[in-house]
Amino acid sequence: MPFGRLFRRLTSKPSTVGAVFFDVGGVIVHSTMEQYVAAGCQYFGCSPTDLGQEISDGIGALEAGKMDSETFWRNIGASLERKGKGHPAPPETCRDLWTSLFQATARLDKKVINLCLELDRSRLAVGVLSNTIEDHVELVHKLGGYQNFKPILLSCKLGHRKPDPKIYQFACQKVMLPPQQCLLVDDNKENCEGAKAVGMQAILYTGYAQLLEDLQRLGVTG
Repeated sequence: MPFGRLFRRLTSKPSTVGAVFFDVGGVIVHSTMEQYVAAGCQYFGCSPTDLGQEISDGIGALEAGKMDSETFWRNIGASLERKGKGHPAPPETCRDLWTSLFQATARLDKKVINLCLELDRSRLAVGVLSNTIEDHVELVHKLGGYQNFKPILLSCKLGHRKPDPKIYQFACQKVMLPPQQCLLVDDNKENCEGAKAVGMQAILYTGYAQLLEDLQRLGVTG
């Protein structure tokens, strides 16, 4: 065994982690959705700043499954018009552009996927805990982004989204473990803080090398 790996094993503390939940977008799947705002501005006749703010304000209800995409885009158009900052656009056109851009740019992070496959499934539950929308769920399934993960917990199916405490509590109950033994890997700091607030452990994902280091530090990997 290489000395570096042996040293890490000897000096790392025993793992208290029994379940690892991975975020999907930005961790397992990467996509370039920034193009949407530029294209969407042409439909709504608004500025990128205003459209970005409207999306940010409304995305929570969409990711929690409390509305469909057409309603989401219809509300955005009405809000922009009401504020004198734009006009309505065909909701179905916006939805199709949103999904086509995701499909065209989405890619699996093979290093992270391989790492997940190497985790000791005999002592660890390795699942997904993701804020997502119905439109993207099928696309991620086809891409293989949910394959080999169990449980698969998606905000649009559960009615709650990170950092709502309820979604973390549900995740812990699903694997029948206390929060202290559950770990979230997420690229969103607010989501990580939400997990810690209910007692879970969390790793803020900034890259593969850092993830591997943090998992080794926690004793999840050797």
